[in-house]
Amino acid sequence: MKKWCLLVSITSLPLLTTAFEGELGSQEEIKPWFTGPILATSGNVVPIGHINFQPYIIAFARTSFYDNHWNSQPIDTLWNLQFRTPGWIGLTQWADLKLSPVWSWNYRDGQAQWTLNDCSAQLSIQLYKDTLPYKNWLPSIKVCLRETFPTGKYQKLNPDKLGTDGGGMGTYATAVSINFSKILSFPGAQFLNLRLNALYSFPTSLHVKGFNAYGGGAGTDGIVDPEKTVILIFAFEYAFTRNWVIACDFQGLYSSKTHFRGKPGMVPRSDSDINPAGIPARSENQAAIQYSATPSIEYNWSENVGVLAGVWLTLGGKNSSHFTTGVITLNYYR
Repeated sequence: MKKWCLLVSITSLPLLTTAFEGELGSQEEIKPWFTGPILATSGNVVPIGHINFQPYIIAFARTSFYDNHWNSQPIDTLWNLQFRTPGWIGLTQWADLKLSPVWSWNYRDGQAQWTLNDCSAQLSIQLYKDTLPYKNWLPSIKVCLRETFPTGKYQKLNPDKLGTDGGGMGTYATAVSINFSKILSFPGAQFLNLRLNALYSFPTSLHVKGFNAYGGGAGTDGIVDPEKTVILIFAFEYAFTRNWVIACDFQGLYSSKTHFRGKPGMVPRSDSDINPAGIPARSENQAAIQYSATPSIEYNWSENVGVLAGVWLTLGGKNSSHFTTGVITLNYYR
């Protein structure tokens, strides 16, 4: 990560002296162009009369797993090509609605499957809006209420598919968040956009049978109480020309333990000739921690259209997945 940051700093030096294209007038008249970092949400809603559409293509490679001692343990790589198509609709000057359908293609060890994932709807309310020329220190602030619906398959999975036929978690997950964003202007018509998000998610309990998203196996039949999750994200975008922007998110994810009540079921052993009955299945997970970052670069054609490409990397964790991810997204605002 340090090497990447140093490389970006060195290669960006010539660009920092590049002037904005065209006649811009005074700095107070300039409105910066941002597509947004990969993870952090803006502190501003989309006002009535406007829409925002931002499809993502995200390619995950889950190559290992952080154990309870923060050590990375190798696993058979799970490849996941995810398509997210969130859209925002302005409801009033101070509220918007976000709809986010998601589907993906999974591949592991010769097994592949297209799946529908869990989809969500979110209502956001503006508490304060920062406006040009960004002279005070108050950030834009909005609060959000999101509901995720169990539209993806999460139980009665086919063990021969090696987990590729799973697409959801089977729970109605409610999340509340507060989002801050602040744009700072600098001489030479350069801008720094800072974002801070805090989110708390609490899912409902669910009934699971057979092989499922939480573990399980043949004969599993019981109730799962999924983990509650806290996510903290700090992000920045730095516009060093009218069009070009560098960005990065830093995320911390903290999850409580998953609990299971009922019949655990069995899973087959690799040495099935010794114990053909298998071993007890586990549908519980320990409390988890995961830290990640998303260095990226943007190109914005205008205030309304931009593209962002970057990577999403885990930096460390405990009882959580270790992944490397490529991300590309196109933003359109009207």
